[in-house]
Amino acid sequence: MNATSNSTSHWTIRAGFFAALAVSVLMIAISPAVSDSSVLATAAAIDLVITLPIVYYFLIRGSAVPRVTVVPVFIACVLAGAAALPDGHRGFFNIVIMFGVPAVELTVLGYLGYRIFKTRRAYLDESRSGSDLMETLRLAIVRELKPAFVARAAAFEIGIFAIAFFKWKAPENGGFSYHRRSGAQSVLIVFLCVLVVETIVLHILLSLWSPAAAWLMTAISVYFAFQVFAHLKAVRLRPIEISDREIRLRCGILGDAVITRDQIVRVETVSPASPRHLETFDLLPLGAMSQPNLRIDLSEPVSVFGVYGVEKRVSNIRIAIDEPEQFIEALQARI
Repeated sequence: MNATSNSTSHWTIRAGFFAALAVSVLMIAISPAVSDSSVLATAAAIDLVITLPIVYYFLIRGSAVPRVTVVPVFIACVLAGAAALPDGHRGFFNIVIMFGVPAVELTVLGYLGYRIFKTRRAYLDESRSGSDLMETLRLAIVRELKPAFVARAAAFEIGIFAIAFFKWKAPENGGFSYHRRSGAQSVLIVFLCVLVVETIVLHILLSLWSPAAAWLMTAISVYFAFQVFAHLKAVRLRPIEISDREIRLRCGILGDAVITRDQIVRVETVSPASPRHLETFDLLPLGAMSQPNLRIDLSEPVSVFGVYGVEKRVSNIRIAIDEPEQFIEALQARI
């Protein structure tokens, strides 16, 4: 049995133990004996709002699970106690609600403030590395928030919000663009306009059947339009860059990757008719509607971070760049 299997088995045992304990405590809390005894009701309340969160804390202690997850477990236990404990025997439980819940709220606010301060410091440290906004946010938040996939998703949301509403100036060095020849900006503008019109029409039609469904669909459409708008700006604001040590591949909000020079085996132009290998990753501004014109083969897999910071390890990357020949020349001049 390998290390991954051992870890999975270990966590299965922990999760099963905690689930069994929680069910047992809850069954005791709703039993007739508790309804007839204030002592048993107090004991059940202690088990629900104190024992279970403490047991959960010790189960996750030293693991990758954030300790802050004790808070939602405590809240769930409080809600379970409110539903299960009899009305006539809630003395201790009411004390917990009166003093414990505000204390938890203050603790959470203090923790969030501390994390925001730490993330800001990490962001300032990472901003000196030459990364762009989204890359810097991802590096900074991953340093201060665990697990990493949650941190990358949070960084993605914050990054596209900042690009959509606060960032307007492209980098001074220019880099290599990938949106002009592909017509990405024109296509995205047309798509955004169609999306707005369709959202209005769909909202009117759905409201005749269900106002709640109409507003839900509108909210989803607005959120999607917000992402399209952020991508529309990001394809201009996030150019591909070559430095003495590395290449920074970017594709709006759809993804980015950092490749060091010694990882590059071959860079060559490709045509739309060129065969696509199974291990090849396409980093294109319009997805399947774009045609790649350049392929980069690597000596080892590198991480490509896509939408919501989803990480994928790839050894071949195809891109659509406006000036492929100049890109190859610039790269060969530095290798």
